[in-house]
Amino acid sequence: MNRYDSDKEKLHKEYEEALKEFTIEKEEREDIYRECRAIDKTLIDCLGYCNETELMEEEFTEFKKQSDREMQEMEDKLISLKKKIRDL
Repeated sequence: MNRYDSDKEKLHKEYEEALKEFTIEKEEREDIYRECRAIDKTLIDCLGYCNETELMEEEFTEFKKQSDREMQEMEDKLISLKKKIRDL
């Protein structure tokens, strides 16, 4: 096996591992979103809208934005790896 094949195989392996990690992370985060949203809905139904429930919604929105940024970084890494493989 020459260096080119070795590099390409190494990148493929790295890509597959990153894709697996991304998929697992995405599924876990989606589960967390659903659970948090259900809890928030239950609390809002019990408490009604008030300052505390508005704060909960703001915190959840910020959590989701941060999580989405982190997932985008992971996705960008996947795209970069795929481009490197293609360019070899």
